[in-house]
Amino acid sequence: MAELLVYNATHWMENSPTVDKTTQKYKSRYQKGNVIQVYEDGSCTEPPAPNSKFIILKVPDLSVAEAEAKYMQEEEGDVISTIDGREEKELLHRRKVRLDLDALPSISRAAISNIKQARITKASLDEAEGNTNGRSIEIR
Repeated sequence: MAELLVYNATHWMENSPTVDKTTQKYKSRYQKGNVIQVYEDGSCTEPPAPNSKFIILKVPDLSVAEAEAKYMQEEEGDVISTIDGREEKELLHRRKVRLDLDALPSISRAAISNIKQARITKASLDEAEGNTNGRSIEIR
C-alpha cells in the first residue's frame, strides 16, 4: 500500500499581483493536487494538523514504486543550459500529474475535510488524475 502526501491549498503565488508568472520560480511551485511525497504503508501514523496545507491519501491497491513512477514526475521543457556536461532543462510544472480532489468519492472528500486523510481505491485515484501536458488543468 502507498500513502500519498498531497498538497491541498492554493499557493500564495497564484493570487499575488506582483509575481511574474513566467519565471522558473513560479512554474516550479506546488499546486493543489500535487503529490509531494510517497510513503510506505504505516509511515503516516497521524493525520496532518487541522490547518495543514496537506492531506494523506492511503491507497491499498497501489504500490510505492508505482505511485512514485506515476505521481512524482516533473514536467520538463527544453534544455536551458549545460553545466559540466549535464543538461539543465526548464521546469514546466513541479509535477506532471495533479489530482482533482473534488473528483474523489463524496465519503473520501468528507474524510479529507474532517481529518485530512482518507483511504481510497486506485480506481478512485485514477478518476481524480489530471495530466498537465504543458497547460494547467482546472480543479473542479
